[in-house]
Amino acid sequence: MECFADADVDRLSSLPWPALSRVLLGLSPGERAAAGCVCRRLLGASYSPEVWTHLDLSAFPGHALSDEALVSFVSRSRTRPSGAYALLSLDVSGAHSVSFDCLTSVVRGCSSLVELTMLSAGSEPMNLKRLVVLADARRAAAPIRAQPLALSLSWCRRQLPDLLSVVRSTSLPVRVAGLDLSWRSDSETVFSAAALHELAAALECSLPTTLLNLSGVCDGGDATALAAMVRLLSHAAGSLQALSLAANDLDGEACIALDGSLRGAMELHTLSLAQNPKLAHRAAGVEALARTLHSLPRLTCLNLRGCGLGDEAAAALVRALTPSLRALTLSHNPAGGGAGGGGGLAAAALALALANGHLTRLCSLDLTACRLGPSGARALAGALGCHDCGLTSLLLGANDLLDAGVCDLCAALEHNSRLKELDLSSNSICLNAKGAATLTALHGMLAMLSSNATLLRIRLAGNATDAAGLALIVAIGQALTCNRAGGRPQAQLNAVMARGFEASEAHETSVDRHAQLYVNKAPVLATR
Repeated sequence: MECFADADVDRLSSLPWPALSRVLLGLSPGERAAAGCVCRRLLGASYSPEVWTHLDLSAFPGHALSDEALVSFVSRSRTRPSGAYALLSLDVSGAHSVSFDCLTSVVRGCSSLVELTMLSAGSEPMNLKRLVVLADARRAAAPIRAQPLALSLSWCRRQLPDLLSVVRSTSLPVRVAGLDLSWRSDSETVFSAAALHELAAALECSLPTTLLNLSGVCDGGDATALAAMVRLLSHAAGSLQALSLAANDLDGEACIALDGSLRGAMELHTLSLAQNPKLAHRAAGVEALARTLHSLPRLTCLNLRGCGLGDEAAAALVRALTPSLRALTLSHNPAGGGAGGGGGLAAAALALALANGHLTRLCSLDLTACRLGPSGARALAGALGCHDCGLTSLLLGANDLLDAGVCDLCAALEHNSRLKELDLSSNSICLNAKGAATLTALHGMLAMLSSNATLLRIRLAGNATDAAGLALIVAIGQALTCNRAGGRPQAQLNAVMARGFEASEAHETSVDRHAQLYVNKAPVLATR
């Protein structure tokens, strides 16, 4: 943990109270509570109810958040002298160690609470009995409050009748604001078309829904089931903020059918269509999906992993993306199921969008296993060298970039001050186009780090090399450690580079003798 000088603490504690509160709001709940140990003024600010009105504990590891920890966090929102709680929203998604009794007591004690998110919380999804208990706690907390508690929860597919009765009910002081139906036991299969129609009809009578996870709920090839899903999404589109349609076997026909229902989703910021390998089988379907993406002005996160996108399909979708996008996943689209081939056109389209300022907000790009090859790496390198490129994470694993592609990337990164994470695993970076062993890429990487102090992590797992290459990887790891420490003196950096090059030269004569041995064994070498 970085240590601060007394002068830094004095400047921080001298901030006006509103500014200090905004600083604390930018921290995670655990960091917010720990800030009180710095000085007395921060201790008072960390107990201010104003900074605990919205409590997101979903980032905690599943078993790290106990009942005692949750009560401790919630108690910080208690106002004085009334003793009431100022907590407005609480997210305990994935908190497997928090008991339902504790959640019920929190709801009963916080009359101001209006939003509760508990996706996959606990060992079992929500059921009707638990929801009735939660509703009774809500009545006790706010007997005269007209606004119901907005719940985002996971639901077991076997209990669909219970869910329908909850959604249709007007007597319970809760409403379903978010619904995760992806959970299934070994005995569960996809929803029937009739069940989807029932759910769509129930949601039409309910208040707006902001989150829907419909991963694997139906067979996209079933026209009746697809019609039911379109009906459901048409009703929820106006308020939807996050939607997952992963693993539904959607094809081109499904894209055309969904186009009209999703065009009205003006608030949608997260969309997942992952694991639909038939998505790009028809050009008309790709065109419909491109129109849909272009009509989503607030989309920030898009997942198209494993959708069978070929070069032409991927390039068409990239051109349709809106400037609001911040995270894009196109991994495992090696053109096997779509038109075109390789990954050159997709990489060129992305590079053009990044270079001309169209995707200036894009921070995370995942192109794992897209068969980019050296030409795709060269196109992306051109974008990384542009001033408008805002990428901080670039995942290029399993793309056969070879030493030439990595050298192009390293040359571009010498002038890049934003990228922090780079994945080059399983790219045969120690082989050239003729299959001969070479250390050119590792030398270029080490030289690049002499001028790039921003890059913090490089993943090199699955790249076979010899002892000389291993020495260079160790030197690269030391340079990255210096970057993570917040900088390094030039003399220290020169020493690191010298050790790397000297070790490499000492083993140079053994490269040819050992290269084939290491290539065959393919050891896993990683810099983290």
